[in-house]
Amino acid sequence: MAALIFILINSFSSNGNKVIIEQDAKQIAILDLNKNQEYKIYDKNGNICNTVIISGGLASMKYANCKDKICVNHNKISKNNESIICLPNKVIVTVVSDKGSDVDEVAR
Repeated sequence: MAALIFILINSFSSNGNKVIIEQDAKQIAILDLNKNQEYKIYDKNGNICNTVIISGGLASMKYANCKDKICVNHNKISKNNESIICLPNKVIVTVVSDKGSDVDEVAR
C-alpha cells in the first residue's frame, strides 16, 4: 500500500525549475535547475563542507565532509519539494517551482 501511494504521489508531482540551498536555516543560494553547474558550500572556517551538482535537470550532493555521507548517497532530485539534507553540516537542498504550487493549480 505504501509503495502504491509513493508511486501515485511521484507520478503527479511536477518538476521544479529552481534549487534553494540553505545553511544554518539561512538561504544562501537559488540556482537554476536547468543550468549545469557546481555550487560549493563553505563552513565557518572557510573550508568546503558540501558541493551541490546540477546536471541534466537533476540536483545531487557530490561531496560532503561529514562522516555518514547520507546526503552524497541520496538519489538525485528534480521534483517540486524534494530535498537532500546534510544534518551534520546543517545544509538543505530543495527543488522548487516558481510556476505556482501543485495545490494552487488544483484549487483553481
